[in-house]
Amino acid sequence: MRPFLTALACLMLLAAADGAPAQTKGKAEAPREDAAPAAPAAVAGTWSGSYVCLQGRTGLTLTVEEPEADRVRATFHFYADPSNPGVPTGCFSQTGRFDPATRRLTLSGGRWIVRPRDYETVGLSGTLDRSGAVLSGRVTQAEGCTTFRLERRPAPEHAQACGESVRVR
Repeated sequence: MRPFLTALACLMLLAAADGAPAQTKGKAEAPREDAAPAAPAAVAGTWSGSYVCLQGRTGLTLTVEEPEADRVRATFHFYADPSNPGVPTGCFSQTGRFDPATRRLTLSGGRWIVRPRDYETVGLSGTLDRSGAVLSGRVTQAEGCTTFRLERRPAPEHAQACGESVRVR
């Protein structure tokens, strides 16, 4: 009798577990992936993280202005990542589009504000996650570049090297 009760208790725990398929009129339902509502698709603000190009992992602070219709302007500010201390500091403007329905951001490199020797501007193509806190995707318009990942948070103190000129005009 004891093995039967143990098995019954396990089945009850499995049925009550979050994400377990629910039984409805003899048919199993798949767990809903869209159970949590998505945060509003707002891309304006300061995003910090890193990207990867030929020079290696590089720190990045992306400052995105409030969109006008679907058009956006941003400042791409790069600097040394702790894992790659030899990277110089630089920044340039970017322009592009943000689609709140798909949460997709596409930016193209623009005018240099601070340009280190032998560096070129890049673009970004990424998606805002459902929480509205992570922006990630691909680095575009440059050979040897791969991905970026940014979180909505204030710029690190050392990211202020571009000074007040970081604001997009």
